[in-house]
Amino acid sequence: RRLTARGGCLPAAPPQRATQRSSQVLAMSTDLNRRQFASSLIAGSVAGTSTDCIFFPIDTLKTRLQAAEGFRKAGGFRHLEKGVVAVVAGSAPAAALFFGAYTLAKTELSGALPGAPDAAVHMAAAIVGEVVESVVRVPTELVKQRMQAGRHASSPAAVRDIVAASGVRGLFRGYASTLARDIPFALIQFPLYESLRQSYAERARRQPTAVEAALAGSAAGAVAAAITT
Repeated sequence: RRLTARGGCLPAAPPQRATQRSSQVLAMSTDLNRRQFASSLIAGSVAGTSTDCIFFPIDTLKTRLQAAEGFRKAGGFRHLEKGVVAVVAGSAPAAALFFGAYTLAKTELSGALPGAPDAAVHMAAAIVGEVVESVVRVPTELVKQRMQAGRHASSPAAVRDIVAASGVRGLFRGYASTLARDIPFALIQFPLYESLRQSYAERARRQPTAVEAALAGSAAGAVAAAITT
């Protein structure tokens, strides 16, 4: 029973009605989580592909400068777009997997550990994202680097050569070292990004725009790169 404004009593809501309300709230929460997950997949895919394509020529030059046979023999300034097909094929699913896994892990961990610090939740979610993403990212990077160094004429040829020499496991060579490189970066970048975004929202009393969020991400990435490079 509950009190009215005049001090009288009214019968409490029936258990069935309370159960229905709980079910409705749960359904709304689940639907919101699904939309956030779908948005993360799409946004991550577009962002990852755009970034990799824009900076691909610079990445090619870096790979050729580091090639054992030397810069000129590795291709020099010729065909800087070589290997971009492998990047496009792998970048979209890899980035989508990262942000989808990150968003899902963050939501689940926040609900399972309500008293945990936000930074700890974001760090754990970033680890999950990196582990899932690298399943696609590592084979893509391996094929891309071989293409950039001029070792193969096409991406399928590179895949066939790697599998013939080392089996399917050869496509995942360097998986552990990739995680050892990327996880420390993500452990710094994402908690810092989330903190900057939240602090700005509290001060401005509104959610940051896309440009403002991008600036926060750039700042967090720069700090992470400076520490981990």
